[in-house]
Amino acid sequence: MQKAIEKILPKLHKVLNTYSRKSNEKSPYQLVTEIDIKIEQLLIEHLAKLLPEAGFITEEGQTQQGKMDGLTWIIDPIDGTSNMVFGIPFFCLSIGLVEAGKTILGFVHEFNHSDTFFAHFRGAQLNGENISVRKNTKINNVLAATGFPHGEVNNLDVYLEVLEHTIKETHSIRRLGTAAMDLCYTACGRFDGYFEMNLKPWDICGGAYIVEQAGGIVSDFKGEKNHLNTGNIIAGNPLVHRFWLNKLKDKF
Repeated sequence: MQKAIEKILPKLHKVLNTYSRKSNEKSPYQLVTEIDIKIEQLLIEHLAKLLPEAGFITEEGQTQQGKMDGLTWIIDPIDGTSNMVFGIPFFCLSIGLVEAGKTILGFVHEFNHSDTFFAHFRGAQLNGENISVRKNTKINNVLAATGFPHGEVNNLDVYLEVLEHTIKETHSIRRLGTAAMDLCYTACGRFDGYFEMNLKPWDICGGAYIVEQAGGIVSDFKGEKNHLNTGNIIAGNPLVHRFWLNKLKDKF
């Protein structure tokens, strides 16, 4: 399946080089460009040929939207649109495939560095090489990742409290501006773990599955496998997952 999906990548890279990166605000704090729309359209066309029986849940809504209780592709054509618009070279394509509410495939392609992360039942790979989460045993050695909520956010005080603990107790913290890449960097050991709140299924579906297949633990803030529905996610090796879960599980 990986090779079949990858056949569309040259067309998607061509879109990046030919379509405008001028953005419109589709909703408060949410940008969209011609590139987002065109890539999503091409992906829908391509993936529909691979699995005609599958539905779609997509960020830009370029086709009739399905449900996660069937066989469904979950697509973010550009995760990190703001990065792309402002010239920051971290943005990616994120694809997940869900069957009966359970993710069975993850595919994330970072456009600027040509890193392709993939998982489908038998472990996770980066550019064809097996990857795994980092086996860290000390919190003060942890390189953590997060994303910052924006706008009117419920439980912002809780997020800031956990962020403060993370800053004080870990080695350092990073914010790439793309949830899918934060998850994939966790899967291959560049980060030890990642947490964020108020996300959408297309932000995290593919990347979360890649973390799991790389040996990591993924949950929502209550420790349940409901992150695609709640939009709240903790992902990483057992040490850092437990660190964040202990601080969040009784507050959501």
